[in-house]
Amino acid sequence: MDSWAKTLSLGLFALLFVSFVISSANGAANWNTRRVGNGITGGSLAIDSHGNPHLVDYNWSFGDDGISYDMDYAVLMGTNWTTQIVDPLGGGGILALDSNNQPHIIYEVGNDLKYAVLSGENWSIQTIDSSSSRSYSMALDSNNNPHVVYSISHYNYSTNKLTSDIRYAVFEGSKWNIQTIDSVNVTVGNTLPKIALDSNNNPYIIYLETVQYRYYNKNSSNNPSLRENYNVKYAYAKDSIWSVQTMLSNCSGISNLVLDSIGKPSFSYLHENFAYLPDYGTLSTNYSVNYAYWNGYTWLTRTIAQQFIDSELGDTYLSLDSKGVPQVFFYEKMYQERTLSGLMFAQWTGSSWNIQNLGDIPSQPNYYVDTASITDFVVDGHGNLDLLYVGEVGTIHGAGIQGGLTYANLKISSYGLFSSEIILAFAVIGVFVILISLLLYKKHRATANSNESRKFDYIT
Repeated sequence: MDSWAKTLSLGLFALLFVSFVISSANGAANWNTRRVGNGITGGSLAIDSHGNPHLVDYNWSFGDDGISYDMDYAVLMGTNWTTQIVDPLGGGGILALDSNNQPHIIYEVGNDLKYAVLSGENWSIQTIDSSSSRSYSMALDSNNNPHVVYSISHYNYSTNKLTSDIRYAVFEGSKWNIQTIDSVNVTVGNTLPKIALDSNNNPYIIYLETVQYRYYNKNSSNNPSLRENYNVKYAYAKDSIWSVQTMLSNCSGISNLVLDSIGKPSFSYLHENFAYLPDYGTLSTNYSVNYAYWNGYTWLTRTIAQQFIDSELGDTYLSLDSKGVPQVFFYEKMYQERTLSGLMFAQWTGSSWNIQNLGDIPSQPNYYVDTASITDFVVDGHGNLDLLYVGEVGTIHGAGIQGGLTYANLKISSYGLFSSEIILAFAVIGVFVILISLLLYKKHRATANSNESRKFDYIT
């Protein structure tokens, strides 16, 4: 085969490969699902260094004495779940794995916030606080010590207000060191604190504070109506000295807090926009999924997706890829076009957000899908998505019907979520090869014509 033909063949192959890459990027997600069990609610998920899922769930069952509950810990090894009871009275567990893949759990028993760690085959359990904790999260430091942030609610009868103390607790080998960081106004008693640790084991925390907006509804005899919303507060400690600030307003939910390679924090959230409509005496509200990050001087935000008419946006989860590029997962529920509902994956390209639908989450019959079915997200060390959800029927893009609490995994790398830069690079290479092929072909034809001309002159 002539050199020009070989080059042209390579060019055509490059174009076909680019087409395959692009079509893969727009293809359906390939989910793998595995049933955990029925009669199980809640769930906290972690992935170990070998890629095995570990989870904590809240199990209930019917017996002769009525309904019984217990908190279980399970590991998927191969094709089977290995399960053990952590606490027969526990609930609401949050799981983290240390550098040795050992599980650490914080959970509730009555008014007690407890901590359990698996040592060998036995669980060691301690009480952190006995003050009726309402919400909590945990991070493990470089020495595998737990750092816990949680809220404690108090009702002030004289002011008729509910407040929550934001507390931080760290285990120092033999005892828990507990500090109260802040006190915030609440109405539902749930401030959703989230914690992350930097490379020096300094804690960073975000949490919500309830605010109320008063407006007059013409249908309520000029009595003021109240609109509840949240401010996001941010706290961090350097050398055990805490700094606290209010950073965002008009929020209705926050994601996990993530630190980049140099310790700058970021998170995603649901932003609420509302305006008073005097003709109707009410408020108009729509939502957006936003991303917030600290640039070293101030907090900046980017809008990822706006709420469509007849749709609803669900809670968000943030991860950073190996290059520090933000990736945000959120659920979008479409009421009329239910087939368009799905778990969305948004990746920052450097100038805009590339958003793809990863598939629908199962829900109970005759109910709309929402993120209440999703109990936990995890993006593992290879960038793959793992989640727990509660679904009675249905599939995620063709994955098997499971029912009850289900573990699902999506290998994002094989799904073809290529960045626009990679696709552009392949396209440029393909075009370059074809241009070279055409130039070589033109040169080849010119040479062939010249030879034909000489041959004709010789014969003449």
